[in-house]
Amino acid sequence: MKLSNFFKFREGEDPEAVKPFLDHLEDLRWVIVKMAIALGIAMLVAFCFRTQLALILQLPLQALDPNLLKSLAAFGVADSMTISLQLAFYAGIVLAFPFLIYFTGSFVLPALTPQEKRAMLPAVLVGFGLFWAESLLAISSFYRRPCASSFTTPWPCTGHRPGMFVNIFLL
Repeated sequence: MKLSNFFKFREGEDPEAVKPFLDHLEDLRWVIVKMAIALGIAMLVAFCFRTQLALILQLPLQALDPNLLKSLAAFGVADSMTISLQLAFYAGIVLAFPFLIYFTGSFVLPALTPQEKRAMLPAVLVGFGLFWAESLLAISSFYRRPCASSFTTPWPCTGHRPGMFVNIFLL
């Protein structure tokens, strides 16, 4: 399959032609395959940078107290690998998001009327803006986490310093 076909809309010569149900299922199957490939590539890229991503996620904890990094512990046998895969998956979704939207649009747009297509661009732009606004809000709340952590560690009545699980802190 050529790369130009990978990014081609599914409209044929006659956009008004009615397609049988099984052709729609075939188109949907290829859209899902393209989305899975895009997400897989983005996950692979994110997995290559998993150490740097984990260090970025540990910055708020390090800002609170550098010694708290030593208290992070993974108690499960596969916790380190699971955390790496989850981190790669979430970062892969963020990286592949424009492609996922494009492939979804390539499946949905041919079925829309011209009026619906005109309303689609503002809707996608608003959705894209809300996605990034939520991402920025999540990042800002992530960096406010040390304020909450400083209240709970150490708990004054017992004098114990609670340990932190890596998988709960990072994800």
